[in-house]
Amino acid sequence: MADLCLVKKHKSATTQPSHKTCAKSKVVMKTDNIKEINIDSLGRLCIYPEEETFSLIWRSATEVHWDNNKSFLYSPKPTEWSYFDWFKHITDVIRNEYNCDLLLTENTIWGNIPVSLKQLILNR
Repeated sequence: MADLCLVKKHKSATTQPSHKTCAKSKVVMKTDNIKEINIDSLGRLCIYPEEETFSLIWRSATEVHWDNNKSFLYSPKPTEWSYFDWFKHITDVIRNEYNCDLLLTENTIWGNIPVSLKQLILNR
């Protein structure tokens, strides 16, 4: 049986978060746009949400971190996993731990991201 979900969108769906309520689970799934995604000088994949904060993400013990000063999620410098694997992991952890989908938009800033990685992320 399909899980029926209702989506409540703000006036400007491209720039404002929305909420999705799933009838089967009664869980409200939030959304937040990704303001920026980049690879910083330390080699970490950094994801900047527009509004949400994830200061307790360290409790999930998933190697996903939150920078309280600059408000972004980040991975360790990849060794075994690719940057694409880390992008998928970070967004999946946030979805599972915070019931929040992080969404790319046409306004997302791509900093120091190779074209091939950007294409992988966009086609996910």
